[in-house]
Amino acid sequence: MPSMHPAWLGSLAASSGNGGDVLWTPDQISNYMWFDSSDASTITHSSGLVSQWDDKSGNARNATQVSASSQPITGLRTLNGLNAIDFDGSNDYMVTGGSADLDRTMIAVAQYDSTSGISVIAGSRDSTNQRSYFGQQNGRNKVGAGNYGNTSGDILESNPIIHVFTHGSDLKINSWMNGNKDTIYDNASFSGPGIGSVQPYYIGTLNSAGTPIGPRVDGLICELNFIDSVISESDRQKFEGYLAWKWGLVADLDASHPYKFSPPTV
Repeated sequence: MPSMHPAWLGSLAASSGNGGDVLWTPDQISNYMWFDSSDASTITHSSGLVSQWDDKSGNARNATQVSASSQPITGLRTLNGLNAIDFDGSNDYMVTGGSADLDRTMIAVAQYDSTSGISVIAGSRDSTNQRSYFGQQNGRNKVGAGNYGNTSGDILESNPIIHVFTHGSDLKINSWMNGNKDTIYDNASFSGPGIGSVQPYYIGTLNSAGTPIGPRVDGLICELNFIDSVISESDRQKFEGYLAWKWGLVADLDASHPYKFSPPTV
């Protein structure tokens, strides 16, 4: 089982009051990729500049960046007492070993230092403009799949925030912020039979046919998960609960969320 930050575990034990339960974590399901900035054992760096961020899914789809001028920073900032990776909004990005497919769930905890323009947490687009990405645009939720990507979603519910984005073989897009459905991306339709040929995801920007372009994240990427299916409602809510309790975002969950008052357990 992947290592968990002691401070997080301690706060959970104090908050849940059910010390005999086993906490739910993403290794309870099959992840395509999983990046966790709080796990120092997964981060290779030199003086804080990150050259590799290991994939915790067991699939070895690690994120790398060989150019020092484009390497994000670790060990400088935290969220809820946990290490976070800081992207500068200008040059920083990382190249993963995993690419898009028609059925995909993408989940992240991010904190934006700037919401001006577009910030892509992770994304890819090929030469025919088939795409798969999520992030924000001018303070609004922003996702894209297949040929769909020109519409902004609802206003960001918080900052930092828990993003969830799905696109599937039913050619529907859905997105949630802190567990609440984005009304604009509620079963929005897209066409995208070529989405499976999209190139590897970049973290912190959009990979456009092998080139990092434009919108980069200015802020923190704390945790990032990719699942090679459209996640069930139950598993989505477990992810949201896990991330909210771990990264100190419980206050942003709606009172009706099943993990508002205690974290998910196995």
